[in-house]
Amino acid sequence: MLSKVSALAAIVTVAHAQSACTLTAETHPSMTWSTCVEGDTCTSKQGSVVIDSNWRWLHTTDGHVNCYTGNEWDAALCPSNTEGYYIASCSQSGLRFLRNGTTQE
Repeated sequence: MLSKVSALAAIVTVAHAQSACTLTAETHPSMTWSTCVEGDTCTSKQGSVVIDSNWRWLHTTDGHVNCYTGNEWDAALCPSNTEGYYIASCSQSGLRFLRNGTTQE
């Protein structure tokens, strides 16, 4: 029982610490595709496109300083080198899909 309580507390702490970015809003482009089976029976599906977080800018919540450059976290942003500090200090920008080659036709 104690491990369940600990896990729940950790999840709540991390979720509370994450910051939504206010620099770039993100709107996921809509997309329509078909799922087909034998006999030429196709069903139209609707959804949206989401691009992986590796393509997004991770910066300080109060400015434009990169939190992660190359393969390294910025040590100046986290003197104690704890994951929770990075989560509270950094936010991930939304993505402008057209700049990344995503178009709607």
